[in-house]
Amino acid sequence: MTRPDADKSKEQCEDCRYWTLSEDYREYKPPSWANYAIGWCKRYPPSKYMEQVGFSIHHETENDDWCGEFKAKDKPSDEILARSVRTMNLSVRSWKALKRAEVDTIAKLTEKSEYDLLCQRNFGQTSLWEVKKNLADLGLRLKD
Repeated sequence: MTRPDADKSKEQCEDCRYWTLSEDYREYKPPSWANYAIGWCKRYPPSKYMEQVGFSIHHETENDDWCGEFKAKDKPSDEILARSVRTMNLSVRSWKALKRAEVDTIAKLTEKSEYDLLCQRNFGQTSLWEVKKNLADLGLRLKD
């Protein structure tokens, strides 16, 4: 269930080790007002879905959903955090904006908020979407 009082300090799906961002959502660029994501809870085996078609599916949730089975994600390794932002799949425009902001490692990037990044020249909603998608692929996110 989605909580109306969604609070990042509480146990939510996006912070759970069993939750992964949906592949479909990774390719979807949400509108700028949308602050949600769709993913799959992999706490339990997939359930049978349309037996005649013959495939299974995991439970779909939004990033701010919650349940009683929460288990925090493992902390990212120092090796991942030490990587250069150039190793991320970013556009030249996004990368240059990060360079101007003196963000050269993934660790420094995760210390920035959306607001911090959007205040950088030539860093807009598209760049923000690229960064959030790449961080999500690594199991990371921007500072709240």
